[in-house]
Amino acid sequence: MAKKTNCVINGNTPKYRITRVVGKKMNENGKLVSIRKNFYGDSRKDAEAQVREYFRKKEEGIDGKGKYFGILADSWIRDFLIPETNLADRTKELYVGQWNRYVKSSDLYTLPLDEVSAGVLQNFYNNLNAPYSAIKAVHYTMKRFYKYLNYVGYAKDITGVLTIPKTKADKEKELAGPTVWTDEEIDLIMHNFDKADYRFRLKFLIILAYNTGCRIGELLGIKYSDIKDHTLTVNRQIIHRPVFKDGKQDGYELSVAALKTTSSYRRIPLNSIVVDALEEHQRWHKKEMRKKGYETEFIFTTDAGKNVDPKNVEHAVKRYYKRIGVPIKTFHTYRHTFGTNLCRLNVPIQIASKLLGHASINVTMKYYVHVPQYDRENAVELLAKDLSSRQVKEPEVLYMVPQEIKAAI
Repeated sequence: MAKKTNCVINGNTPKYRITRVVGKKMNENGKLVSIRKNFYGDSRKDAEAQVREYFRKKEEGIDGKGKYFGILADSWIRDFLIPETNLADRTKELYVGQWNRYVKSSDLYTLPLDEVSAGVLQNFYNNLNAPYSAIKAVHYTMKRFYKYLNYVGYAKDITGVLTIPKTKADKEKELAGPTVWTDEEIDLIMHNFDKADYRFRLKFLIILAYNTGCRIGELLGIKYSDIKDHTLTVNRQIIHRPVFKDGKQDGYELSVAALKTTSSYRRIPLNSIVVDALEEHQRWHKKEMRKKGYETEFIFTTDAGKNVDPKNVEHAVKRYYKRIGVPIKTFHTYRHTFGTNLCRLNVPIQIASKLLGHASINVTMKYYVHVPQYDRENAVELLAKDLSSRQVKEPEVLYMVPQEIKAAI
């Protein structure tokens, strides 16, 4: 006969105790160890029922009583997310920045973990006054957080059922497609460099951006040795690397870094306009190096031979646009324009994807789906001209009705 009790609690109450492993946790040495929990009942059968009920609740979502969402999130960010070696620093900056801005300041942070359900999280997303891209970053961080909670046994991963809501503005932006330079705007930009601050630094940078579609960081990372036989090899970038201290972001530092993805490493053919502009730029750059007393392998530098800050480029081009009377657009617009022009020239999407360094042609598709409005109008006009130029002909008789059928009719 099974023992009815096997221990005494509170000094005098007999109970039956069962111990089970219910999860994992990090010990003081940074190693994962088993979390053991005691279950008590008036009998073994009663204690086993307590075990079953506990794991049933765990399967439904939460067993983390007494634990708070915000406290666990803060420790996870400090101990796991920031030290993560498989995440780029810029990605960590994005995740931590959007998390702190939208999640940490919310009521969600003060809730006990066992009160945070999938419905609570979805309602939080739905009422978040933020663009789609920001909620997407929050969601990716949330997925990582709940993967951790599930692993250590605090909560079931409930993020799989969540959806990222899109605002009306997000949908309109998606429908409009990438922002590009018009042909008229490009003509103004390319023929007014004499009015630009730091003419030679800015001139070749813009020409190269327009003709290669490279990202600003990739352009600033190019060395003279990366251009051979009218071909540019893209294999590094200049970035603002976030500096983290005690689990928090503590400023930036300018850094030469690896590229965004393996597909970002690519070779781009250069046309004669770029080659001629490079020769002009290099002649000027050599003169400045001799005058200022510095040497560098990089094509784009400050007048002290240091790497150029991408933010300073944005400020410089904005001043230039104001002087020549073109709309203020981000430097990334040159990349969007390059991709759109490939579409307009009917370049196969697989080739366009390689030139742009996209990981998937699904990313490249946005240029092929969102044809600029003026191209749509031109296409409709060409169709109208084609139709009006045709002469109306009498329709051919494709079938002769036999005489007997005519008589019957």
